[in-house]
Amino acid sequence: MNLDGLTIANNHAQNIGGGLLLRGGGLLTDLVLTSNVGDLPGGAAHLDGDYDIRTSTFSDNTSFDGAAIEMGSGTVGLRNCTVTDNSAFQGPGTFGGGVHMGGGRLVSITTDWGPAASNLPVDVSIGGAPTWDVTGVASFTCDAAAGTCQ
Repeated sequence: MNLDGLTIANNHAQNIGGGLLLRGGGLLTDLVLTSNVGDLPGGAAHLDGDYDIRTSTFSDNTSFDGAAIEMGSGTVGLRNCTVTDNSAFQGPGTFGGGVHMGGGRLVSITTDWGPAASNLPVDVSIGGAPTWDVTGVASFTCDAAAGTCQ
């Protein structure tokens, strides 16, 4: 599925994917996902499949894990995006204010993760572990199978 130029705001899901629940893959361009809530993982979006996300903003979203993005599988590429001020909220064992990787691979290319502690409790988590915290614009790759970001 391809999406372009949408604003998805102020939604609440009692399940996964407060703003979007997408499966299969596609190109997502110029999206704004803000102030969405997921009671389960994926405050702004829950993605299964290969997604290329370009020039999009994920801000002020909340959920159990993956307040901006919950990844189920596949490769998610963030290119020139902004991922800031998102918060995972369930206490100990809750990770991934920016992205929680249940599986797959995350590729960040010149994406703005905001100032330190912008996404709480960390920017990226893999499985049930806080994995990667960055400041400002960053390019890196995380691999869920290896449990690493570099």
